[in-house]
Amino acid sequence: MGKNDPVDQALAALRTLAEVGDSPATRELLKKSLGSKYSLVVARAASIVEQLQIKDFAEQLHDAFTRCMREPTKTDKGCSAKTAIAKALYTLGIGTESVFLAGIRHIQMESTYGGSVDTAPELRGYCALGLVQIGYRDVMTELADLLADREMQARIMAARAIAYSERPDGVPLLRLKIRMSDKQVDVIGECFIAVLRLARAKAVPLVAEFLEYPDDDLRQSAALALGESRLPEALAALKARWESEFNTDVRRVLLLGIVTIRSSDSLQFALGVLAGGHPQPALDALESLKIYRHDHAVWEEIGRIVEEKKSAELSRRFKAI
Repeated sequence: MGKNDPVDQALAALRTLAEVGDSPATRELLKKSLGSKYSLVVARAASIVEQLQIKDFAEQLHDAFTRCMREPTKTDKGCSAKTAIAKALYTLGIGTESVFLAGIRHIQMESTYGGSVDTAPELRGYCALGLVQIGYRDVMTELADLLADREMQARIMAARAIAYSERPDGVPLLRLKIRMSDKQVDVIGECFIAVLRLARAKAVPLVAEFLEYPDDDLRQSAALALGESRLPEALAALKARWESEFNTDVRRVLLLGIVTIRSSDSLQFALGVLAGGHPQPALDALESLKIYRHDHAVWEEIGRIVEEKKSAELSRRFKAI
């Protein structure tokens, strides 16, 4: 695009709006841009409306979305405008059932070299969050379908939307997905996080099962999800597995999960491993304890233990952090 290109000119005009802030002139340009025939301009305008928190632009955003849904591969190639609009409507809390239902069911196949690609998975994901936000009655039916979506990004956002709903009827969906697995570990990892958020301690045994799986990535996802849950029951499961495990690589992942819990008990466990007599577990403990490097008191205690160990390698690693 050159300086005389209309898209380039429109984007240039929008570029300074975020810095200028909300004003009558800003609103006038945003309204004009949301009505543009160029999807990149519409997408940028929607993002600025979101950034400036202009909540009374619901009608303009809805109209732009409806227009982009007409012959979508022509009016919004790449699905950038519809996605930006759905994100703005969700973030600002001004979306409606009609927009979010249309978006969560929208598939937009576009030609690429050697085939075609669906450009709408992110749109479906934001509309899933939007339906949860507005309390749509049959949202779990929509999320069940999205959890089986062909695109990984949509499946991940479905799991996040189920967690965001805080509804107990989302737990069976997540458990089923976890049991049936997924070709993408990131999807199951997101389901681990979601089911722990909804079911809390009741979900710990399910996720803890995967600490013994042979797949390294799946095992790590389970350990980190348990750590992020901050649950005492998760700490107990991780510690039990660590104490019965002899594989160094597996123990390293388990230690990271333990430290991620960030409780007094998890910290003391990791400090005990650091102070222990075995070189490799101590090095792994130090690596996992890096998350405390900005906590002066804890980091000072770690330094004291390292000094007492009188290990050249441990001291070198500590100084390098």
